Amino acid sequence: MYAVGAVEIAGVISNFKYTAANGNQVTKAFCPECSSPVYGKNSGNPAHMTIAVGCMDDLSAFTPEVVIFADNKPHWDWIDPDLPTFAKQPDWKPEDDT
Repeated sequence: MYAVGAVEIAGVISNFKYTAANGNQVTKAFCPECSSPVYGKNSGNPAHMTIAVGCMDDLSAFTPEVVIFADNKPHWDWIDPDLPTFAKQPDWKPEDDT
């Protein structure tokens, strides 16, 4: 998750919206050419957005701080036991670093 004000998106993006089980509005943005996911937003946490890791130019700057939806991980995926880990979407929100 990143503060919305700290992210710059370049290029054309398409999106769709839906209502989550908890009533939040979820926006999923994707490339209109190849349908690759780009980012997601959730009305329950409007100051932050999730970025698809495959969209990042420099993964060396990426350091995980939390694992969400751990129940959905493939059996071969290793999770650092020192990271806060949630099986599903928690009430947790990142520190406000805007």
